[in-house]
Amino acid sequence: MKRELNEIEFLIWTMGQPCNVVLSCRIYGDISPEQLRSALLEAQQRHPLLKVNITCDDSGIPWFTSDGVLAIPLVVIPRDGDQHASRIAEMELPKPFPINDAGLSSLPPLIRVTLLRSSDLADQPSDIIICIHHVIGDALSLFILIRDLLQIISNPEQPLETLDITAANDNVLPASVQKKVPVTERRFKLLFNFLKFYHKLKVRSKKRIRVMADCSFKVDSWQLPKELTGDILTRCKQRNIGLQAAICSAFSPLTPNITIPVGLRNRLALPIGEEFGLFASGLHIEMKYDPKRDFWDNARRFQKRLYIALEKGKMFSMYTIINKFIPLQSIQHFWEILLDISSKKREFVLSNLGSLDNLGINFVTGNYRVASLVVSSSATLVDAVVIIFFTLNGKLHFQSMYNERTTTAEEVTKMVDFGMNHLREVVNLVD
Repeated sequence: MKRELNEIEFLIWTMGQPCNVVLSCRIYGDISPEQLRSALLEAQQRHPLLKVNITCDDSGIPWFTSDGVLAIPLVVIPRDGDQHASRIAEMELPKPFPINDAGLSSLPPLIRVTLLRSSDLADQPSDIIICIHHVIGDALSLFILIRDLLQIISNPEQPLETLDITAANDNVLPASVQKKVPVTERRFKLLFNFLKFYHKLKVRSKKRIRVMADCSFKVDSWQLPKELTGDILTRCKQRNIGLQAAICSAFSPLTPNITIPVGLRNRLALPIGEEFGLFASGLHIEMKYDPKRDFWDNARRFQKRLYIALEKGKMFSMYTIINKFIPLQSIQHFWEILLDISSKKREFVLSNLGSLDNLGINFVTGNYRVASLVVSSSATLVDAVVIIFFTLNGKLHFQSMYNERTTTAEEVTKMVDFGMNHLREVVNLVD
């Protein structure tokens, strides 16, 4: 395999490292290291992006290549309690991947796996921690991967179809967006010059710009009972309000600015299906919560703004500015200035991964049962607080992530408590 990064992948690539996504999966059932290694090899055949690294040509354009790329590395460690997986995940988030920019003959792929294996598999679970460079995949891709691995381990003789759309196509953007992708630097230079002028005029920061490497990530998770989850979903359905809008409205009194990751699988030029790859972008929604209106009116206003942004295709806007004709150093300088401006206010990200139940991802496979899933990402600004949520086994699962060097646990706890209490209030389930 060898192809240029597409526009979605290239945008993530320009942000530098670390830019990782980590999935921690707690499993009951005996999975041996040999079984997992074999399943990972087969998964590499099914999903081509699991066996690539990145090389840059003479013009500085990054390419995926499978030349000299090794099998997925697996580290096996004796499991040391329920918090062990969280500690490993937090260590993986800021850890960069080796990139083939030195012309090395062999390199690992942009994925690594850790197995925390219990000594008493009859009563205790094991944990699988998968870390990928965000340029090859997103959170939903990791859910698909863990499902595939369990299917392979449970039924090793059953062949899985090779999904190779991501191997053969370097442009998956809709035709309407492809027409707007610039072929020169002109639009970027105009925006960049304005951003530099604004930075000099308004920010006047002389402090060292914080970089992604200056991070110590902390990940926490919790879930709501089935009864409360059912009540929330029922009330949303009764009022024709999406869960994303409801959750965002519960937190919006804390900030008028919320960033929302957007899944692109059903918005691209090709039928992506269950391909492993990066099919996500983001939107920034600004709306001040109006305390004179009730919660559902605010949620309806938020949903309207979200729908308008989606209809206008604003999640594709950055692809019409940043392109492969721009020197990488200029783009990284752009991100540094934007980061310095953004550091004056904390970014708040609310990411809905949807219903894993509705996706048909069955996490009881053969003799194996998935007890929990925790996903986190370092592909964000260093001052951001990220809350990810999804539905699994009829329960709403929430996960928060933040940088301990810029945000305290007390601050995040206060934010989470506010949002959760607000949500409980509007479904009349406060004790």
